Amino acid sequence: MSPVSIEAVRQASKKDLLEEWKPKLENASYFEDALNQAYVILTMYRVLYRAKHDNVASKRVASEWAKQTYGKPWSDLVEKAEHWGHGREMKSAKETMDFVRFTLKELE
Repeated sequence: MSPVSIEAVRQASKKDLLEEWKPKLENASYFEDALNQAYVILTMYRVLYRAKHDNVASKRVASEWAKQTYGKPWSDLVEKAEHWGHGREMKSAKETMDFVRFTLKELE
């Protein structure tokens, strides 16, 4: 099995962003679920990291980079997603949708 290039990973991430996540913005109810909020936020900062770096990083590395690079309000949102646990509310539907929009804009 041959290694996958970072460019192929970037293209796949962007395709996923455009084909899966962008359409979900039309269904605000999807973002009401706390599990979905946490998953989307964690996914978006990893997409951002891959778009800007020549390597794939751990969640921790990508998270720290995103918080330092983009600052507030995204750093607070990432922290909230990292500390979320099953059965707890996040109440960040609007902010999560805004983060998807931000990610889309960053990858234009």
